[in-house]
Amino acid sequence: MPIASDDLRLFGLDLRTLWHDVKSPWAKLVSAPSWSWLAPRVAIRVAGSEGGADRLWVPDAQTRGFRLLDGDAQSQSGKKSSTFEAVVVPEHLLLRKRQFLPLLDAAQMQRAIALEASNSSPFPSGDLVWGYALNPRAASNTPGLVAVDMVVASRRRIEQYFGPSVELSDPTKAPELWAMLPDRNDLAMSLPGFGEAKRVQKARQYWMLVGGLLAIVVALCVAIAVTPYFQLRARVLQANTAYAMLDQRAAPQMAKRAALMKAEEEVKSLANIIGHRLDPLQVVQELTNALPDDTVLQRLQIEGRKVMIAGEASDAPSLMQKLGTLPQIREVRPLSASVRRPGMLKESFQIEFVLTDDFGVSASDAAVAAALAPASAASEPAAAASGAVADAAKTPASGAAPAASGVPAAPAAPAAPVASGAAPVAAVPAPTPAPTAKPATGGSK
Repeated sequence: MPIASDDLRLFGLDLRTLWHDVKSPWAKLVSAPSWSWLAPRVAIRVAGSEGGADRLWVPDAQTRGFRLLDGDAQSQSGKKSSTFEAVVVPEHLLLRKRQFLPLLDAAQMQRAIALEASNSSPFPSGDLVWGYALNPRAASNTPGLVAVDMVVASRRRIEQYFGPSVELSDPTKAPELWAMLPDRNDLAMSLPGFGEAKRVQKARQYWMLVGGLLAIVVALCVAIAVTPYFQLRARVLQANTAYAMLDQRAAPQMAKRAALMKAEEEVKSLANIIGHRLDPLQVVQELTNALPDDTVLQRLQIEGRKVMIAGEASDAPSLMQKLGTLPQIREVRPLSASVRRPGMLKESFQIEFVLTDDFGVSASDAAVAAALAPASAASEPAAAASGAVADAAKTPASGAAPAASGVPAAPAAPAAPVASGAAPVAAVPAPTPAPTAKPATGGSK
C-alpha cells in the first residue's frame, strides 16, 4: 500500500525553500557596501512625524528598516530616485517589545517575528499589524544574538485615527505606515499591509530589468565566444565546396595524367626489357668458348641475366675459378658440392652466375631501347604539368577538405619477366628460344 508523503526533497534539497536558498545569497551580496550601487534607488517622503516631516528616507540594510537622509543628500536623492509616500503612526497607538534573536535572513526573521507578534499581541489576528527593525545600539549579552525592536498595533484603531484624511483602504493609493525606533528620530520600521506593495512592485520590476540586461550581456558574451567557431566552420564548408568544384573540373585532366603516367611506365618497362634481353645463342657460344674440352654440360637454364649450368668436369673448382675471371660473368657460386662417383673420372657440378648488363644484347635490341628512352624522357614535362594541376586539386583552402577522389593511384611498374627453361619471356616476340638442356660431347667445343 503506498504511503503518502509531503516531504519535497530531492538529493537532500528541500524543494519548498529552493528558490529562497538561491535568492538569499544574491540579496546579501546586494546589501554589501561594495555592491550597494546595484540596488534600486528608492526615496520615501514621510509626512506627519516630528523632525521627519516632508523629509526623504531610504531603505537601510543594517537595520532592515529606513533611515533619514542628511541635508546634502536630500536634493540629490529626490532627483535620482523614485519617491513614495509614508505616514508615521503616533506612539500612543503602538505596543513595543524588544527581544534578542540570532541574525537570520529577512524571510526567516519575518516568520519568527510574525509568530512572536501573534503570541504576544492583545489584538485579534485579523486586526493585528506588526513591524520590526534591528537596533544596532542595543547590545546583547549573548554572543551571536542581535536586538530586535518589534511593534504591534490595531488596524481598526489606526484607520479610526487617520480617518478620511489618509486613504488606507485602497492599497494602490494608501501610503506606507511607519513606526519610529525607540529614542531615534532618524530610523524607522515599516508596518506591512498598507501601501508598501507599490514600492515592492517597483523593486521587483527593477530586478527583472537588471536580470534581463544581465541575460543579454551573457548572451552577447556567448555569441562573441562562439562567433569565431562558426566563422571557421563557414570557411571550411566554403573550402569544401570550392574543392569539390575544382575536383570536378580537374577530373578530365587527372584521368589524362593517370593515362600518361601509365603509358610512361609501360614504355620504361619495355625499354628496360628490350635493352637487357639476352641472346641465348650468344650465351651458348660464350659458354662453349669458356668451358674446357673435357667438360660435359648437361643442363643450361637462363632466368633473366642469371644462368645456371650443370654437368661433369675433371676439376670443378678450377672451372669455377676460370668462370670467375671472365669479364662478362660475376657472382659465381656453386649450388651444390662437387661429387665424384665411384669408378668415374669426372665430378658432377652445379654452378650459378650472373651476366653483365651489356652482355648478350643484340644490336637491334639496343637500337630499339635507345629509341624508346628519348620518347619516355619527352613525356616527363607533360606529366609534370599535369602533376601541377593534380597538386592544386589536392590542396584545398582548408585542412578539413577531403583528399582528391578523382586521382587514381599510379600503377606500380611491372616487374621484368622471368625466363623459365632456356628461353626468356619478353613483351615482344623472342627471336629463338634457348634449349632447356644441351648436353655437350666430351672432347669437342
